Amino acid sequence: MPYMIGEVFSTGLMILTTIVLLAATVRLLVHANKSMTAVYFAFTMVSILLSEFYWLAYDILRGDVRMPFAANEFAEAAFFLLLASSLRTVFRERFPVFDRAILLTALYAVGNIVLWILWNGDWIEALLTGPAYLYFLVMAMFALRQSEAIRRSGQIVLGCAAFASLALMYLAHFIPSVSAAMDLVNYILLFGVLGAMVLGFVRALRTGRESRVLLALAYCAVVWAQNSLYMSTGWWYAAMEMLYAMTMPAMFFAVRREVIA
Repeated sequence: MPYMIGEVFSTGLMILTTIVLLAATVRLLVHANKSMTAVYFAFTMVSILLSEFYWLAYDILRGDVRMPFAANEFAEAAFFLLLASSLRTVFRERFPVFDRAILLTALYAVGNIVLWILWNGDWIEALLTGPAYLYFLVMAMFALRQSEAIRRSGQIVLGCAAFASLALMYLAHFIPSVSAAMDLVNYILLFGVLGAMVLGFVRALRTGRESRVLLALAYCAVVWAQNSLYMSTGWWYAAMEMLYAMTMPAMFFAVRREVIA
């Protein structure tokens, strides 16, 4: 029961944050001549609301029952596609399909999708959400590369951290005897990188860096937070969802900077 209260609280925080951001985005649209960047972002907030309301109802009514497939998967797929579309309205350069960083990002996404199947055996979820998830991750990396928001050395460190986290999850799954230790190390890694990404965004915002940089940093932080949610359970999940809620305003500030620039 105490954990359920914590999860309901974290989900409620996400709902409250999303409502505030949706209202702010609608107001921004009135003064931004219906910018498609902001339009896609507004619909993203609607998708998140639908997903979070579903989870809130599920936690309260059937929180103790395993759910192999959830209706909110449609909202999550829309979330990924809308955010990717929002990025594409800004980063319109030719997409480098065979860029090494793009290919590695796609490989990382596939590795996560395989983990979903290993965890719950739900191929339908993987087929529905997986392609949209992969597209969003690839677009976030594309934005990071095009904006030069962080140096190549920083991109390499981020990539190593991502694959290290993925490796820890596979070890925890296939070697139950070390799962507790692997999970702990992974949580430290996940929270540490997310904290560094948020600090990087705040620094970029305060120093007045261009909107493309802010968009790339904010959306990549959301990618990391979303992946971290998928990899978390119990109280770790509730804590990560609270931090995830704090990354959402970063996207809004980045979109706002782009729209009013």
